[in-house]
Amino acid sequence: MEEKERRKEILKRWGKVDPSKIQVISPFDPDEPLEEFLTLHFESKHMLVINTDAKGKKHVLRVLKKFAENKGLEFKIFNTSGASVEDVRGQIEIAWLDGRPYHQRKKPSYWPENRGMIVVEGVDQETDIEVLRAFLYVAAMPYGEDRLQPDQLPYGSGFVFLAYHDFPVQSFASITDYFGDEYTSITWPPAPYTRERVIYETAVAMQNIGQLYQQPFLNWRGKTRDDQQQLFTEVIAEELLKSNMAARLRSLPAILRKEYRVETHDGNIRQQTNRAEEILAKRLFNYSERGNNLGELGKVFDYQVPLKSTQKDKAGKIDLVSFNQDTDTVWLVEFKRAGNKDTLLRCLLEIATYYQLLDKEGFIESHRDMLGNLGPDCIRKAVLIFRGQPQHEEIEEMKDGKRPMLKQLAESLEITFFLLEESGSTFTAEKVLL
Repeated sequence: MEEKERRKEILKRWGKVDPSKIQVISPFDPDEPLEEFLTLHFESKHMLVINTDAKGKKHVLRVLKKFAENKGLEFKIFNTSGASVEDVRGQIEIAWLDGRPYHQRKKPSYWPENRGMIVVEGVDQETDIEVLRAFLYVAAMPYGEDRLQPDQLPYGSGFVFLAYHDFPVQSFASITDYFGDEYTSITWPPAPYTRERVIYETAVAMQNIGQLYQQPFLNWRGKTRDDQQQLFTEVIAEELLKSNMAARLRSLPAILRKEYRVETHDGNIRQQTNRAEEILAKRLFNYSERGNNLGELGKVFDYQVPLKSTQKDKAGKIDLVSFNQDTDTVWLVEFKRAGNKDTLLRCLLEIATYYQLLDKEGFIESHRDMLGNLGPDCIRKAVLIFRGQPQHEEIEEMKDGKRPMLKQLAESLEITFFLLEESGSTFTAEKVLL
C-alpha cells in the first residue's frame, strides 16, 4: 500500500508541471557523428561519402550546410543524373592567344568561386565509368593557392558524395589507387545489419588493406537481419576469399626497421600498467624464461614486438614471438586474454597483416644469436586464445562445419590456432587440428 500511495503522490506532482518547461536531454547530439566526421576528414581527403537514405537526406544536408557556414565554405550541390564528363570537368572551348586558337576547359557552373563544399548526388552503380574517372581527375588536381587553372578546384575545396548504399566503391578503386587515399565514408543513419550492408562495409574496408583488421564491423557477432540469416563473419570471410585476401596482403610492403630487440623487455610487471593482456604476455614470457615451453609454440622470447620504424607508420605490435628449436619455427602470435570480445576473424586478420608488415630478414638478423642460419621462411603465424572463450567456440564451430568460409580464409592465410590453459603457475598450449 505504501508503494501505491507513493506513486500516486509522484503522479499528482507531475500533473502540476507545465510540459513546456520540461527539457528533454538526449544522450547524444544527433549532429555530432557527422560533424566529427567532417571535422576530421574534410580538406584532408577530397572524396568523402555519406551513406544515407531518403529519410536521412534532409538531416544530412542540414548538417553539411551548417558545417560549411561555420567554416566559411561556399555550399554547392551537383546532381550527376544524366551528367557527362564535360559537365564534371568543364566544357572544352577554343581560346585565342597571339592570333592562334588553342583548347582549354571552361570552369563548370557547379564549382565554387572560393573554398567550397560540393555535395554530389546521383553517383551509383549505373554511373558511367568515364564520369567516375572525371571526378577522380578533378579531385587529383593539385590544389595550389596561386595561379589557379580553369580545371582546378579552389584551394581547400572538396567533394561530399551522398550515397544510398550503392556507391560504386569498387569501380572507383579500379581506376586508380589514388581513390583509396582520398576516400572515406560514414553511414548515417545507421543501416540495418543486412548481408548487403556487410558486403558493402567489406568492400570499403578493402580499399585500405593494411588497416582492414582494425575495422569495427569485423567484431559484429550474430547473424544478418534478413532472409539469409548468415553469420556476419561468414559473409565477410566469403567476400575476402573472393577478393583473394592472401594475395592482397602479400602486396603490402614491409616496414623496414633497424632493430627489433627492446632493452626494456625484461618481463618486469610494473605497477603503473593496467593492461591485462600485456601483463599476461609478460607472464608467459617469464614462464618460458624459467625453462618452460608452450608445446609446439616452443619458448616465448619476446612480447609487444614493435613494427613501426617511425611514428608515421601505421602498425601495432606483435603480442608474442616464440621459437620451437625442435622444428626450427618462429611463431608470430596474436594473443587474446580471457574476456576479450574480438572475433576469431579479427584475430587472424591482425596477425596476417602484422606478418606482412614485419621486415622478416631484419627480424632474423636481430635474433641471429638464437636463430643461427635460419631464413625468413621459418616464420609462421598463430592465434593463441584461452580455452572456453568465445573464440574457442568459433574454432569448434569451424571444426563442425558451421563456419566453412572462416575456415577456408584461415587456411588460405596459413593461420595456426592454439588453445591456452592456465593452472596455478603452469601454462599449456595445445595446437588445434581443424
